[in-house]
Amino acid sequence: DTHKSTTKNNFEKYHSDIIDGFKKRFSDITVTKLPDTLLNGQKALLEEIRLKTDNEYVWYLLATVETDMNYYQICSWTIEKRKEKYEKDIRHM
Repeated sequence: DTHKSTTKNNFEKYHSDIIDGFKKRFSDITVTKLPDTLLNGQKALLEEIRLKTDNEYVWYLLATVETDMNYYQICSWTIEKRKEKYEKDIRHM
């Protein structure tokens, strides 16, 4: 997490920096923007990320959440071949 500053759009930049970190580390990556939402009444930006690590694809669901005081990341993942089995549970978290 990080403390907020007064700069407008810091939340979006924080989220973008997280995504950029994934993109810099993995060359075989697809990022899909999901509709913004509220988690427990807090603004959240959501992304699905599919990337290849070693010889296996991994599926992530990333939420970046803005509270009154801080920003937080919630990152859940599973190997892609288990996505269908666990996706409902991951989205429910």
